[in-house]
Amino acid sequence: RDEARALGLRTGSRVLRLQVLGEGAGQPLHVSERWFPLPRFDGLQALVEASGSITEAFRTLGVDDYTRRESRVSARMPEADVAEWLRQPVTRPALLVTSVNVDHTGKPIEFATTWFAGDRVTLTVQHDDH
Repeated sequence: RDEARALGLRTGSRVLRLQVLGEGAGQPLHVSERWFPLPRFDGLQALVEASGSITEAFRTLGVDDYTRRESRVSARMPEADVAEWLRQPVTRPALLVTSVNVDHTGKPIEFATTWFAGDRVTLTVQHDDH
């Protein structure tokens, strides 16, 4: 329901869900679940697997540029599966970022929930008014 609302879709609409693990210096930095509206992004999974890049896959499917419309950042204790992916104890807080990306027309193209290992990353949010 939250994913459909964030993507501007009716509950029950078809979406693609990708799970992504981001690593740096040999350790996990973030784990995310990302949702994309279908049928607009049919084939996205294969393109991401081939290129390793969601941005590159978007370009192949006609989205040359996009904007982050919203990011919500909070600190929470991770669920056991998230802590396992991040290789940290469940007793150590992690940063949770929920975000929505939109295309040049303002139409939502991606909703994501991303857990960051709080002791391994710094998040910088910069807002440009241009």
